[in-house]
Amino acid sequence: MARREKIILVLMVMAIMYGGYHFFWASSPTTGIEDLKKKEKRLDKFVTEVAVKLKQKDISKTDKYIIARAKDNWASDPFLKGQLPLESEAKQERSETSTPAVNFTYSGYMEMGARRLAVINGMEYSVGEELEPGGYIVNSISPTKVVIGIKKTNQTIILPVEEMN
Repeated sequence: MARREKIILVLMVMAIMYGGYHFFWASSPTTGIEDLKKKEKRLDKFVTEVAVKLKQKDISKTDKYIIARAKDNWASDPFLKGQLPLESEAKQERSETSTPAVNFTYSGYMEMGARRLAVINGMEYSVGEELEPGGYIVNSISPTKVVIGIKKTNQTIILPVEEMN
C-alpha cells in the first residue's frame, strides 16, 4: 500500500470513530417541549426589546421615505437583470410569433465559451443543427429567444423562453 493510501485509510478510520463517538456517546441536546418554550420566551423578549429600542430612536427623513416607498407597488423589480425581458415583454413576443405545425418549447439556455446551446423540447441544440422532427434548423440562440428556420422556405419561427414558475 502506498503512503498516500495509508494516510487516506487512517483519516477514514478517524472519521468513522468520531462519527461513532458523536452518534453513540456524545450528549445530544434534548429538545423537549420545555426547551422550546424557553427558546420561544427568549425570542419574544428579544423582539420586544428591539421594538422598544426602535421606537426610542429617531428615524431620519431618508429612512422614513424608504420605509414608505417599500410599501408601495414597484414599477419594476430592482433585482431583475437588465438583459432578460420583463414578463409582459415575453408575453407580447409570444403573441407575435406564429404557431408552428410542430409544438416547440424553448426551456433552457447554456453558454460555454463561444458555444451557445438551447434546450428545445428537452434536447440540446446549437446554431445550425436540425431539430428532432426534421425540416427545422436552429438559426440563432439568445437567452430570451430562439429563431428556428423552416427548411426550403424563408419562414422563421421565434420561440421565446418559457420560464418555470
